[in-house]
Amino acid sequence: METKQGNNKGEAPLLLISQGDKFQKHIIYSLLHSEFRNLSTMTTRKILSDKKVLGSSSSYGWLGLVQPLGHDCDCCLFNPVSKDKIDLPKKLDNGYFYNKLIMTKPPTEPDCYIIFSSERDGLSFCRIGDEEYVTVEEHEIGFDEEDGFMGYLMAIVCFRGKIYGFIEPDKFVTINFVDKSLEYERPVTLMNEDGTQPWFIPRAFRGRINSIWLIKSCSTDELLLVLKTYPCLTVKDSSEFRVFSVDTNAMTCMEVENIGNRSIFVTLDDGGYCCPTPIGIKPNSIYYTNIRDRNYNVFDLEDRSKTSMPILGGVAVWSKAVWVQPQMLKNFMHQI
Repeated sequence: METKQGNNKGEAPLLLISQGDKFQKHIIYSLLHSEFRNLSTMTTRKILSDKKVLGSSSSYGWLGLVQPLGHDCDCCLFNPVSKDKIDLPKKLDNGYFYNKLIMTKPPTEPDCYIIFSSERDGLSFCRIGDEEYVTVEEHEIGFDEEDGFMGYLMAIVCFRGKIYGFIEPDKFVTINFVDKSLEYERPVTLMNEDGTQPWFIPRAFRGRINSIWLIKSCSTDELLLVLKTYPCLTVKDSSEFRVFSVDTNAMTCMEVENIGNRSIFVTLDDGGYCCPTPIGIKPNSIYYTNIRDRNYNVFDLEDRSKTSMPILGGVAVWSKAVWVQPQMLKNFMHQI
């Protein structure tokens, strides 16, 4: 049984938190009930133990699991509903630094590519059934043969069957799989919505960007570019967000100040997703977590306000968190 991408049941997502020096323990935080819950099946707990979980929108109902330390790291895909497990090649260089998982299609279909992305180490990818990864280092991703160094790959997404990457500060690149290698089409400078002027990350925010996400809106089939910035560096958490809609056909970019009855969920440790606003969740808002923070935060796109909510019950400072679609885990939990 595979779960389609998107939150189709109108339920609040679950925050899956991995804790311990080797991520020995995994707990679930329910926003709707403001309480921790534990995985109730021994099989699920055993498979997740000692693994870093990469959700990235709960790709097609599967989680990516990576052994965080060492150089012979175990990697696999795990479907919590069916309990199916797909082994992936080992030897990811220190799986701790891989923070995004991209799938080109459900892993049970032919020629499914799995991509692990790291802001530090670049990309490692394979097809289901391959015996090893192909690794593309960070400096290779941002290099163009004609123009030289183009910047670092800051975000990556699979959208309408294609892989797109955002290279700072203003370029999009399409990434193609050719046999067991990658080909990068010439980076394209995004244009403003009228198509007459190049679009750039607003100059006032350059140098103060904390994170960038490329997110597919599951309800509108729209590609969103989400920026997290720090307008005031002297304040502990002065973070703000800006959302842009990207037209991949015209290669234009337009700021979206109101996403309507939708909500966006992101963490620094993983990708994010945008869905129709679930029960108990604030619309036109972004839910996010910070590193070394025991709260989750809500940013209202309309009035630009931020609310911090404590994760009741406490969570280790060095934990890692990802948002997971509720239908994947809700039947396998019990309250702690």
